[in-house]
Amino acid sequence: MSSTDLRIYRVASLTLVNAMLFQELISQRAKVKTLRETVEASDLVGEFNNQWKYIENEIDFAPIFKVAREILLTLPASPETDMALRRLADSAIRISGNRAALRHDLMGRIFHKLLADAKFYGAFYTKIPAATLLLKLTIDGYDWPIDWADPSSVGRLHIADLACGTGTLLKAGMAAIEDRHIREAISHGISAQPDEIHRNLIENSLWGFDVLSSAIHLAAAAIAMHNPKIAVKAMHLYALPLGGPSQKLGSIEFAQSRKLHVQRTLIGASIGPEEATTRKKVGASLPALDICTMNPPFTRSVYGNLLFGAIPEAERGGLQARLQDIVKCKELEANITAGLGSVFVAIADRMMAKNGTLALVLPKAVLAGSSWTPTRTIFSERYHLQYAICSHDPDSWNFSESTDLSETLLVLRKGLSKKSLSTKFINLWYQPRTSVEALAIAEEVRRKQPADLDSTAGTCEIRANGRKFGEISQLSLSTNTNVSWTLPLSFAQTDLCRMAYYLSQGRIFLPGTGQVGTIRTTRLADVATLGPDGRDIYDGFCLTNTPTVYAAFWGHEAESVQRLAAQPNQYLNPLTEALPRRHLRDANLLWSRAGTLMLPKELWLSTNHVAAVVLPRPALSNVWWPTRWISEVDEERFAMEHRLALWFNSTIGLFSMLMQRQETRGPWVKFPKVWYEEVEVLDLNSLTKGQLEMLDHLWLEVSDRNLLPFPQIINDETRKIIDDAFSDVLKIPRLDLLRTLLSQEPVISMQPLT
Repeated sequence: MSSTDLRIYRVASLTLVNAMLFQELISQRAKVKTLRETVEASDLVGEFNNQWKYIENEIDFAPIFKVAREILLTLPASPETDMALRRLADSAIRISGNRAALRHDLMGRIFHKLLADAKFYGAFYTKIPAATLLLKLTIDGYDWPIDWADPSSVGRLHIADLACGTGTLLKAGMAAIEDRHIREAISHGISAQPDEIHRNLIENSLWGFDVLSSAIHLAAAAIAMHNPKIAVKAMHLYALPLGGPSQKLGSIEFAQSRKLHVQRTLIGASIGPEEATTRKKVGASLPALDICTMNPPFTRSVYGNLLFGAIPEAERGGLQARLQDIVKCKELEANITAGLGSVFVAIADRMMAKNGTLALVLPKAVLAGSSWTPTRTIFSERYHLQYAICSHDPDSWNFSESTDLSETLLVLRKGLSKKSLSTKFINLWYQPRTSVEALAIAEEVRRKQPADLDSTAGTCEIRANGRKFGEISQLSLSTNTNVSWTLPLSFAQTDLCRMAYYLSQGRIFLPGTGQVGTIRTTRLADVATLGPDGRDIYDGFCLTNTPTVYAAFWGHEAESVQRLAAQPNQYLNPLTEALPRRHLRDANLLWSRAGTLMLPKELWLSTNHVAAVVLPRPALSNVWWPTRWISEVDEERFAMEHRLALWFNSTIGLFSMLMQRQETRGPWVKFPKVWYEEVEVLDLNSLTKGQLEMLDHLWLEVSDRNLLPFPQIINDETRKIIDDAFSDVLKIPRLDLLRTLLSQEPVISMQPLT
């Protein structure tokens, strides 16, 4: 059996169980047989078909039962089929007896586990505790003129998820609103009406869209099961087409218009978007949104990632072309290189009410990645970033299921005057494992005074049930416009984030001591140039075992790159013809940009030893940036490159890289060319002749000595020699404390903080 067939069978089985479960709940308020009554029938397929057809025709929820009936009627008549259906019914009966499981989206969790092709959709679904934390902070911090004690007032809110999956974020939002309603009603001495809140939210407030009809059906069931005794007339949940003859792009079509008109659906009929609770196929006209919450698809078309990977290969090119056309023609502030997430955020921004709130789960690269610049521009120009949350839990850098990519939770309010407003930055040492823990964390964040990063002391801890979950700090981004958004979230320890803030201002700060010195820095692009990308090298050269004039420094194996002085380890030959579907690069032009200083494109902080090396002769590389100091004098250029390599391998130089790193997957971090061009380095030109000579002596002392892996930085005698020399050059105290704090960071040690 192929993996595709197995996935189909699993999802089909889950769809049947979901229909059975919904039948059991409906039987409590309508003339429908219970599951136990149904399984007594001799013709089990026929009896389930009769019950589900009755529900579909007389009660509705047609998409849920229509799909289930279609699956049911394809099953062969056999004892094995009856046995399988009885086992599924037994499971549904057990689940229906656990109302807590229904409220916590058990079926959605199972669906996420079964969807083996998630990476092709970019469909990594939000963890329940993460969704609870995000929406609790969003709803409790919502200060519009809403009478939270009045169900009709609450029902006028419009809350949407343009990539809702099985509805985890919408359901978390519904729970947070219900909690606030109950709290506000009690505080005003009136009776809470959670049933009416549930009905008004489902019928009027919640809007959800996805390209997977199976996910939408589960979302409809999960949201209805939040309070299954309440019958609702309608839901605004829609399965939208992706691909097909009209090359539809799901929710991206909202870039064209708020109303999605009649079109071809996923199941092939020439009808409109599929509504989740009725058999009607109608146009979906999206109102101005008070809250938009999303964990949008992140797929990209680089490094083997597949944009629209779930679509047959023959259709992908057309969809990608149409996506590019929409982004260009509609002037969306998005960069497709960052992936579909950037496009979804740009569309969501246009759907917002003038004072709307975004509650987002995004790759952590949004905070610093160059391809996410248009998205950060949207945020900085139109929104106040209220909360930014990152995980430093070495077992869980992510807030989504089935991925280990680093992510962040963001809450942004549109239309607020940002002057003097601070952002709360939450660095989690441990992610909440349950919704109860998430609620406790949200309450701590709401009631505590965060530590000011621009002060000289102070740490605000998040504690719940006797455990420390992290620390909270705050900083005004509108006042500190030159501070990278990733800096306050770059380290788990507030002390390190504060040191990073001071360093970004050209000041050296040590916890417990205060400011101990200043440092003069300059943009790397002002003093050095970086050579070609590894992808360009592959388009101009091939590896060869025969020595040639084209030397290469290939790969970054941790155990083979431990010293500052390194040697080329490969040779290259110019290509004579282009590789398939590629353009042939000019080998002479590429070689003219070779260099002797090599800066890493990426690092594994948990295993690598060095952050820069120097070669005795120029070379090109696939995973290093060949770098040349800007000088016409070879002797000066080589000397400055040695000194720059020393800077990057000092603890303060490494720290300056890490405090604004582009984090991909915990300890796996990237440093693109545009990042290096903007990064601030020690201004070597400002040093005296004596200071430069001190660095030259340092190079002779340490260049051929092994450095320990970064996690052992506290015990690295060679690193200490480098650090002490820079302390003397900069006239500052020893940096042992910085090495100690860095060695404790989970992103380096891969151990949790305690």
